[in-house]
Amino acid sequence: MIVIVTHAFGSTGVCWYHPDTDLEIIGGVEPEVSASQNGVRVYSYLHQTPADLLATAQAVYETLAVDPAADLRALATHVRSDTGRGYEPAWLIWSDERNAWWGPDGHRYVHHVSVAGRFTRKEATRRSRIRTWQAGERPPEVLVPAPPYGLTGEPLTRWVEERKAEGTAKAIKDRVTTEQIMGILQWVTNDAAGRKIV
Repeated sequence: MIVIVTHAFGSTGVCWYHPDTDLEIIGGVEPEVSASQNGVRVYSYLHQTPADLLATAQAVYETLAVDPAADLRALATHVRSDTGRGYEPAWLIWSDERNAWWGPDGHRYVHHVSVAGRFTRKEATRRSRIRTWQAGERPPEVLVPAPPYGLTGEPLTRWVEERKAEGTAKAIKDRVTTEQIMGILQWVTNDAAGRKIV
């Protein structure tokens, strides 16, 4: 499921789309289910809609009926693209330094992935590079894709730990590659300057 959370005119809405929905045109496609302060809408036969999805949509409606502007962004699996056209998979930022997730908008740290902030990959990359990464240490922050819709309990915990390990390994590999490239550039610069390199 692709889950999109929108906020307009002081009200929040949540839409659940089929996983194969084209992310470029998702705004022009009817979702399978949506929830807002007005209620839950089902866009297909009720018996074809998973019970857990209906229960989640009902809970969202009950939350929004009390607080139409409730911050439900943590439900999103996808966020609006940096280009402003379409959506892209959401990314989370794990702070190894704080042993916590960056919260929504990066303003605080939270301890459960279900309430972690959702960012575009570009924004998550930009935000995660604000800390100095000391040589020989683990990266202070690691990018992790938002978990798939419906993953909970022990499977969610396992999935998150695997993604954090993959993110850490990728960050270390990228850093080593960057350091190698910088070393080559330094060598070429020194060689071009006519210095003898031993």
